[in-house]
Amino acid sequence: LILQLRPFYGVLFGTFVLSYLTNSLVRWVSSSRIGAKIPRRALVSAFYSSIVTIICAFSLLTVPRAIREGNDFAQSLQSSNPYVLVADGLRSTLG
Repeated sequence: LILQLRPFYGVLFGTFVLSYLTNSLVRWVSSSRIGAKIPRRALVSAFYSSIVTIICAFSLLTVPRAIREGNDFAQSLQSSNPYVLVADGLRSTLG
């Protein structure tokens, strides 16, 4: 059974790390003067919604750029000799 769950080790480890960080942060905020009046459930919800917001913002910033660069690369491969393109890239990279 342990060997069959091998692909999920990273997910399980990430879950434990995220829950530990969440618990520590919520405990720290609730011990402060500002967080003493806010319910724990609201603090946890705010933390997880901020994580979702960060992931969405990161994907909205990076995915269109990656698609654009992929399209530009595909057009440059179709319009010119790929060997010349690779040679020029190596020449500019290596000097």
